[in-house]
Amino acid sequence: MVWAHDNLSEASRPSELDLALIKKGILDKNYKIINPSKIYEELNNLTPKRDIVPNSDAFKVLAYFRGLFQEINFNITLLKAQSNKDLESPTNKYVDMFTDLLFPLYCYQLSQNIFTRVNPSTMNVSLMAKDGSFIGQVKKNNSDCNWEQYNYIDLSSQRLNQHVKTSPRYIIAPQIPSFNSYELDWGNRELEIELLVNENGDVIKVGFPSIYFSDESDKVYQKLKPAFLKAKFYPYIEDGRARSFLILQPVELRSSESEPLFHKITKSIFGKK
Repeated sequence: MVWAHDNLSEASRPSELDLALIKKGILDKNYKIINPSKIYEELNNLTPKRDIVPNSDAFKVLAYFRGLFQEINFNITLLKAQSNKDLESPTNKYVDMFTDLLFPLYCYQLSQNIFTRVNPSTMNVSLMAKDGSFIGQVKKNNSDCNWEQYNYIDLSSQRLNQHVKTSPRYIIAPQIPSFNSYELDWGNRELEIELLVNENGDVIKVGFPSIYFSDESDKVYQKLKPAFLKAKFYPYIEDGRARSFLILQPVELRSSESEPLFHKITKSIFGKK
C-alpha cells in the first residue's frame, strides 16, 4: 500500500494524531475525514468554550472548536466599549485587527497535522461590545494559510542560553543598544523576545512577547527589535538537516541612575506614571 506521506519531507510527516485517527478508521490513507458530517455531529459539543486571554482588561476572547478542527470560533468582547456606538467608524478595522492576530495562530495550530491541512476548516471571528451589541464578523479558511511559513521547530519553551550545548548559537550576536535611565522609567527592565529563525540562521521575525501577539507600541522593544533582526545564528541541525526554529531570547536591562527628585515631585503633582 502506498501512503500519502511516502513522498513528503521530514517536516510534513504525519503527527501522532494523524496516525491515531487513521488507526481508528476516521481518516483514509490520504488523511481525508471519511465521514465529515458524522464526526462533526459526534464532536460538536465536546469542546467547551475557554478564555484564551484570561487576564486582559481590554478584551475577552472565548474560543471553541467544532468537529475535528472543522470549525474554530473566536468570540471577542471589547470590554472598554460599552456599546458598538462608542466606536469610531469604520468598525470593521477592529475586526481586522483581531483577525490579523488570530489567523496566524489558527494556521499554526492546523499546521501540526496533515489532516488539519488537507480537510476544509473555517475560522470565525466575531466581535461585540460589552453590552453584547454586534461590531463585526470575519470568516477565514485554512486554504488561505501559507503552510510553509509554519514549518519550524518550536523551541520557545526554552530560553536561549549560549552556555547550553544544545541551544541555538549566534554567529552574529545582537548589538544591544544603550538605554538612558529615563527610557527604562528609572528602573530595571526584563523582556522575553521571540525570534523566528530560518534554515540559514537568519532572524526573519521578532515579537514581544510573541511573534503572533507582539506589542509594537512598547518603546523599549521598538529600540531592541532592529538589533535582533540583524543577528544571525548557526544553522540548527535536526536529523541531519537544517531546520527553521522559534526561540525565546531573554533580555535584561539595568538602569544606571535613580529617578531624580524633581521628576518624582512633578509626577506626583500631575499624576503621571
